[in-house]
Amino acid sequence: MPESTFKQYFLPEKKGFGCLTLRDVPRTKPRLDEILVKIKAVSLNWRDCILAVGTYPFPGPDALVPGSDGAGVVEEVGEGVTEWKVGDRVLANFTQDHLAGRLTRETALTQLGGEIQGLLGEYFIFPRTGVVRIPAYLSFAEASCLPCAALTAWNALYGLSPVRPGQTVVLQGTGGVSTFGLQIAAAAGATTIVTSSSDAKLARTAQLGATHCVNYKATPDWAREVQRITGGRGADHIVEVGGTLTLQASFDAVAFNGMIHAIGHITALLAAIGTAAVLSVPFTSN
Repeated sequence: MPESTFKQYFLPEKKGFGCLTLRDVPRTKPRLDEILVKIKAVSLNWRDCILAVGTYPFPGPDALVPGSDGAGVVEEVGEGVTEWKVGDRVLANFTQDHLAGRLTRETALTQLGGEIQGLLGEYFIFPRTGVVRIPAYLSFAEASCLPCAALTAWNALYGLSPVRPGQTVVLQGTGGVSTFGLQIAAAAGATTIVTSSSDAKLARTAQLGATHCVNYKATPDWAREVQRITGGRGADHIVEVGGTLTLQASFDAVAFNGMIHAIGHITALLAAIGTAAVLSVPFTSN
């Protein structure tokens, strides 16, 4: 007999993960075009951290259940569901209603663990279109790391101006977006330049496909180093995750007609660089 409740974490206050509280919530049955998924793994993103302390720029629900990225097993299907069956391994779609095309204001309001409740519980009811199938070669933990960071990196490098073989891509740091971006760019045949303050992390990125590794503590003017590596041409793509502390260097390092992909709080970045800089180079936000 299925249990009538399940365990779920929520944030009664946005004062950090120390406020996480465990509660019992009713376990309901999936309705028309819905599926019930038993959550097996949830990954942590920077977005989750800023949501937990209340610095995320968009308001979310009270008593927020965090966690945008998760994977699990279909345990029950509702009426009308034909593409899923009990036992299927699935991965959450970060923006539940964004299935194709450009993101709209309406679909942006369906992002898990922020605009709507998230996955940090034993079960979650998804619309039938709110998940994708996990390939057999990925574990639940591996799959749970894909939706936010990996798709952000993919959107940056294959959105407005897709990366091409032989181009140069700069990845700032070794966080989730940059690490996924490195592997995507390397697979595309691009020359990759990774910046970090840690030689140990740079050594790991070399194993993942980094062509050049730049320690920005040893080489503070990493933009000049990018220009040197590229023979003065500059980088075709820069995955910009450092914010106002690194954006000027990104402008100094980017090639003519190159792309700077700004990840994070875009308003603060635009305020810091001014209109003239924005007009001088393609600038995408993710």
